[in-house]
Amino acid sequence: VDYIGDSLERRYFSLDKYQLCYIGHLFRDFRGFPTIAFHFDGATTELDKENLFKQVYPDVVCLSVLNAAENGVDHSLFGVELQKYFYKSFNMNEMQVDFERMNCYAIWNYNI
Repeated sequence: VDYIGDSLERRYFSLDKYQLCYIGHLFRDFRGFPTIAFHFDGATTELDKENLFKQVYPDVVCLSVLNAAENGVDHSLFGVELQKYFYKSFNMNEMQVDFERMNCYAIWNYNI
């Protein structure tokens, strides 16, 4: 499904790497963007627009996913942008990874 379609102008920028970007604003132009689930052996994590895209300039939003093969990597990486706002746990005995979304509202409104 092509959610964005022709509603935003597509551009490619060379930031850290060559990235697919759109002219627009993450919170204005990506309202209603669906979550995308990544399934791992024993764990699933759902990513929203804030994990999948990054506002790199006031009028430019870039996809936080890069093509590994085009960037000289022979395996997939689940990068830091995709992991933000999540707690991660690793069970070394079971070789299991788990993701839990942070309750950022509770953190930001915590009174010391």
